Amino acid sequence: MAKFRRLGWLAGLLALAPVAAMAQAIGEPEEDVDETAEAEVGLRAGVATFTGGLGAVTGVGPSWAVQADITRNEMVDWELAYVGSRVPTTLGGAIWSNGVQGAVRVSPAGEGIDPYVGAGFGASLLNPNNAAEAAFAPDDILGSDLIGEVPLMAGVQFDAGPVTAGVRGTYHLLFGDELSGGGNAFSAAATVGGVF
Repeated sequence: MAKFRRLGWLAGLLALAPVAAMAQAIGEPEEDVDETAEAEVGLRAGVATFTGGLGAVTGVGPSWAVQADITRNEMVDWELAYVGSRVPTTLGGAIWSNGVQGAVRVSPAGEGIDPYVGAGFGASLLNPNNAAEAAFAPDDILGSDLIGEVPLMAGVQFDAGPVTAGVRGTYHLLFGDELSGGGNAFSAAATVGGVF
């Protein structure tokens, strides 16, 4: 229990980085705002799995996301996304996850190919189906359905006019006082989007 409280504090500190960056951007004088800011809507599809205690009793399942991005300048992107996954368990059934994430991505200025790293903060609702609930009942490995997370991501995006595509990997630091099973999560996905 104490371990996950400490992880929660660490996650909270990591989450302050994008919040501080956003506050700085909001406080910039109007004349410094990039008038060429772009908006993008994208889809992600890939796979997800858990690590640690949860990873010992789960496999690899599909993941998906719908995201909206705002590019303030050539190096910084703000991202807000709905994310979901369905991870099967080795005991039967599956764990569904639905949540929201906000993140800041940073990439070197370039044309056409943009590698990036990013971090953010989010919350997800873990919902085991009936078969998974029955299997986990003796151990109550999930503990709490609502968890917080700090996604740490790295990827590359390819721009072809108004169309974008890419790949990314994300390590999700999970925290919650009652996440008794322990562990974090990892996802990998292909992305496609359109710039407006």
